[in-house]
Amino acid sequence: MENVGARGAGTWSAVLLAMVLAITAYVHFTVATQSSVPMPMVSDASEYFSYAYNLKNHGVYSDDLTWAGESPPGGLQADSLRTPGYPLFLLAIPGLDASDAYLERVGRVQAALGVLSVLLCFLLASHFLRPGWSHAAALVVGTSPHLANLETNLLSETLFLFFLLASSLATVRAFERPRRVAFVLAGASWGLCALVR
Repeated sequence: MENVGARGAGTWSAVLLAMVLAITAYVHFTVATQSSVPMPMVSDASEYFSYAYNLKNHGVYSDDLTWAGESPPGGLQADSLRTPGYPLFLLAIPGLDASDAYLERVGRVQAALGVLSVLLCFLLASHFLRPGWSHAAALVVGTSPHLANLETNLLSETLFLFFLLASSLATVRAFERPRRVAFVLAGASWGLCALVR
C-alpha cells in the first residue's frame, strides 16, 4: 500500500512540475519574443557581442566595435576585460551578426535556459524542502518578471544563473553520494561558472 501511495505522490509531483515548467515556458518565451529592446547593443551587451564577433571574424578576442564599422588604428588588440564564457555562448548560436533575427534567436535560447534553470531550482529545492514547497519555489522563480526580462538582453546573467544552479545541485549531490567523479563534475561546473562571470 505504501508503494501505491508513494507512486501516486510521485505522479502528482511530476504533474505539478510539468505545470510549473509550462507556465515558466509561456512567460519566458512570451517575454523573449514579444519584448522590444530599444537599444540592444549598448554598454555590456556591445562588449560581449564584440568579443564574439571579433573572435569569429578576425580570430582576436577583443572588444573593439568592428561590427559597427570601427577599425582601431594599428589593428585589433586582444584584451581580457570580460570572461570568455558568454561571448563563446553567443558564438555557438548560428548566424552571429547584429541583426534583429540573431538577437531574437539569442532571446529564444536564453528563454530555454530560463526554463531549464527553473527545473534546476526545483531539483535543488527538493533537497531542502517538502514537495509542495519546492514546487512553489520553482514557480516563484519561473514567473519572476525580472528574470524573464533579462533574457531579452545580450547579458551573461541568464547563462550564469543556469551554471550557478547546476553547480550548486552538482555539489549537493556530490556530498550526498561521495564519489570522485561527482566531485569532478561539481568542480567542472563551478569552473564553467567562473568563465561566464
